[in-house]
Order: sequence, then structure tokens, then C-alpha cells
Amino acid sequence: MTESTSSSSNGQSNERDERESLVAYEDSLQRLGGDADLFKEFVEIFFEDSPQLLETLLAATKSSDHAAVTQAAHALKGLMLNFGAKPCCELALDFEMAGNRGDLSSVKDKHSQLKELYEQLCCELKALV
Repeated sequence: MTESTSSSSNGQSNERDERESLVAYEDSLQRLGGDADLFKEFVEIFFEDSPQLLETLLAATKSSDHAAVTQAAHALKGLMLNFGAKPCCELALDFEMAGNRGDLSSVKDKHSQLKELYEQLCCELKALV
């Protein structure tokens, strides 16, 4: 894939620039009554809680711990939903539903996709605060 000619707000130009933004900033801000400080607090909570949730989710998927997958995916989905990150939420929902079904075969090969979307979301959030 070729690099985009545009640059992100942090000066990096890479394949993430070619993708649609995951964060629905204006929608998120509107849901928070226009309170940019509250948005920043949500971002801080995301960065405090999400790394461990992601790690737990991936480890639980590998070890076939259905209950832990369901719980971690649900919590991670909730954090991502605060920012309107639909592709992230949809993928987390896939993990959650697989855990609920007790059949993780449909998500075992989606680890890299989840990590990639998570990293993109983190970059976008860092650029906003």
C-alpha cells in the first residue's frame, strides 16, 4: 500500500491516513453536551482501562475461556462505543457473541484485526486530546 500524501495531525503519514476515521468526534462531543473536558476524561479512562481489557480478551480467546472473552469484549466494546468507533465495536461484539455461544472458532483468526483497529483508535484519540 502506498503512503498517503496527507499527514495526520501528529505529522505522521502512513496507511492509517488512507482509512476512514474511527472516532466520531462531533457525535461523541454532542452526546456529552459539547463538553470537551468530559470527552478528554473519557479518553483518559479509555487509556487506563482498555490495554488490560484487550490483553485479557486476546489471552482468553487463545485459552478458550468463553466467559472471560464475553466479559472483556463487552467492556472493551463499551469503552469504544463512547467514541462512536463502529468498526471497533462491531468486532468486539463478534468476540462477545462468540463467547456467549461458547464457540470462539469464528474469532480466533481476528486477533490481528482487533489489535490493528485498537491501535488506530488509540492514535486517533491521542491526536484529539
